[in-house]
Amino acid sequence: MKIFDRTLFVTLTELLTLIVWLFLLSAGHGAIAAAILVTGLTIEHIIASRNIPPFLELLGVSASESAIWIIWKVIANSSPITAFIFLFVTMFIQHNVELNSFARKPLFSRLLDRLFDHLLIEGDRLLDDCHA
Repeated sequence: MKIFDRTLFVTLTELLTLIVWLFLLSAGHGAIAAAILVTGLTIEHIIASRNIPPFLELLGVSASESAIWIIWKVIANSSPITAFIFLFVTMFIQHNVELNSFARKPLFSRLLDRLFDHLLIEGDRLLDDCHA
């Protein structure tokens, strides 16, 4: 599968999972919603991985991302700005841990490198846009 196709499929899988989760949650089916969230994110991680990691590792990564979404939803009910900051920071860390875990690297390796790389790339894009 081409990288663009895989990225699109992963994004759509996560989007559909989040939509179904929010729908079930708003309908008062919290336990089913949480199960759908973990299952959908597990499927998304399987699709995203070139080499499928051991099941417990995969489940752990999916459960940690699910916990972030659940906490985000609780925070968003009272403070959308705080929820946005929480989601941005925790997902950055979670995805870094996820990538390192699946690549069999130390969990927090390259965390700051990726942050600075991201800031530099985005900074360059902003400068390019300003000069265009």
